[in-house]
Amino acid sequence: MSMKGFRYQYPLKSPYPTEYEAVLLAYSQVGWKEVGCLPDKGIPTHIIFEWPFDRPALYPCVNWDLSQR
Repeated sequence: MSMKGFRYQYPLKSPYPTEYEAVLLAYSQVGWKEVGCLPDKGIPTHIIFEWPFDRPALYPCVNWDLSQR
């Protein structure tokens, strides 16, 4: 089953930029492409990713916690 073009919204747990960076790194390393964030202005609450491949999507573990702020 092809999932090419599938969009996924990752919910952020904090307003810290280090969490955003950790999520972006983990998801981009397995192939996801960042296409935006919600809301468009202010502190993001979700990162929007798109899966560009004709195979099932991968969902990586994000290694981030509040002690890393």
